[in-house]
Order: sequence, then C-alpha cells, then structure tokens
Amino acid sequence: MKIYYQWIPWSYSFAASKIAQTNIQMEWELVWLPNFANVWQSLKSWWIWVLPIENSYAWSIHQNFYWFLRNDFEIIWEIILEINHCLLSNESDIAQIKKVYSHPQALWQCYEYINSHDMISQEMWDTALSAKTVWETKEMWVGAIASRQAWEIYWLNILDENIQDQKWNSTRFLVVKNKTEKVS
Repeated sequence: MKIYYQWIPWSYSFAASKIAQTNIQMEWELVWLPNFANVWQSLKSWWIWVLPIENSYAWSIHQNFYWFLRNDFEIIWEIILEINHCLLSNESDIAQIKKVYSHPQALWQCYEYINSHDMISQEMWDTALSAKTVWETKEMWVGAIASRQAWEIYWLNILDENIQDQKWNSTRFLVVKNKTEKVS
C-alpha cells in the first residue's frame, strides 16, 4: 500500500508523509510524484495522499484546492508541520549568494529575507529539489531555501537558519483517501 506525496525526499511534504506513515498501523510505502496533479491522478483504492493545503504566512496552496474540489475523497486527519527554512549553498559566505532556488511558497515565506540580502529568487518544483539542484550545479553564487533535512542529504553549507519572515511558520497538510476504502 502506498502513501503519495508531491516533491522529492526531504521536502516538507515528505516530512509530513513520514508522520502519516508512523500513525497508520499498516505497512505503507512512501512514493513521491513530481506535481500535485500526478498525486491526484493516482487516486486508487487503498492509497492515501498527504498534501499541503495552507501555510500560516503564505496562505493557500491553490493547486490543491482545485484538485480537492474535483475529486471524491475523505480527509483522514490533518498534520500541522512547523516550517523552518535554511539557506543552503556550496558557498560558505552568504554575501556571495546572488540567486536562490526554492518552491514558490518557500520563496514567499522568505520574501523579506531574500530582498534584504539582494538575492534574486527562482521558482522550482520543491524545496528539496532546489537543494539538489544547487548541489549538482556546484555553482558557488547560488543557494537553496530548504529544510535542514535537505542539508543532511546534499551536504551543502548552512549559511543561515530560520530565515522565514514569520517565525511561527507552519503548514497544514491533509491526509486524504478514496472514500470507498477503509484505512485503519
């Protein structure tokens, strides 16, 4: 049986999916898909999805509201995940960072921080993918806004932590399933 989430391992959706996996008393495989539409298109029996619905600072994740209105599902529970963004880079000097990659929600949550450091932001599919991209490019003047867990995978330098504009930043995830199936 599978738990689907959007983004790659050690994105915030992955962290919420790990919480869901722990709370379900069955064997569940975590499966990542590249976008929200792919997650919703995987609507099948005995599969559940963990999807972000809103952030305390950057508000609604509109793509998921769109899909919620167009599918037959049941909300099993919700997970509130504290979001603490880090600035990650191959560089060790924050003053050298000119561009940051991240998911649009993360960029919005760090808007003031990015502007105060005269950085240009570039959107990516997710926060963990932005860290992976920075690691793969080896460019010294780029950074990623991602979780501390993404740092653990890609061994980038943590140039700054808790960089979100709102210090009590959290995202609400919904754990949903097909209405016709039972999940214990």
